[in-house]
Amino acid sequence: MIVLPLRWYKRLDDSTTVLGRMAESKRAPPSHLTEQFREGMANIGDRHVDFILKCGDREFKVHRIVIDCQSSLLSTLSDRDAREMTLEQDEPEVLQALIDFFYKDTYEVPASPNNLSFHVRVAAMAVKYESGPLQCRALERIWEDRWDEHELVNMIRELEKHLDLRQLDLLRFRAISEARESLDRLVRTTVFQDMVRDLPDWTLRLLKAIAMEGAPGCQWLVKSALASRVVEERRLYAG
Repeated sequence: MIVLPLRWYKRLDDSTTVLGRMAESKRAPPSHLTEQFREGMANIGDRHVDFILKCGDREFKVHRIVIDCQSSLLSTLSDRDAREMTLEQDEPEVLQALIDFFYKDTYEVPASPNNLSFHVRVAAMAVKYESGPLQCRALERIWEDRWDEHELVNMIRELEKHLDLRQLDLLRFRAISEARESLDRLVRTTVFQDMVRDLPDWTLRLLKAIAMEGAPGCQWLVKSALASRVVEERRLYAG
């Protein structure tokens, strides 16, 4: 269970409210017609396909009107006369989640022990392609999922790849809080010890949180963080 300092609850409530308003602004109110539309789009298959998104070695047959309505950036990027578009920097499985959400209002997680990190990648893609509802859905699923030590570490590693996305700051905040509360268990795991050595900047942010609130098991963390910083500085100096 995560216990946050009292002064942080307002910040958490404000951020959650922002996410809720974002979802409301992007989605129509629930109605019988909306449900019929979702069901129809989920079963439309390849009928009336008029556009192809290419990613890696996969091709996704889609309907331009669906893409245009769900992602303002994809709509802008696609040439009106083009029949296809290549997305070179994206992961096919994450793009599949995005397209599934456009048609079905949900998405499946590939068979993997790293559910949280996959939801982070989906949220990052949603931010990239300006899909507020998908961003909210991915964050909701992270909030609802079970956070064990391995999942938490994998999610933190994924979050560190997207430091430029301020929309994920609330999630980073919760990950730091969870790591602080679970530190006594985490420091005994190899995956956490490896992450501390690999991510010295994140470790320093965790240490700042510990300095404010305290946490069991922090002596090992301090020693490891200092050792990692010394190694990094020596490497930079040698270079």
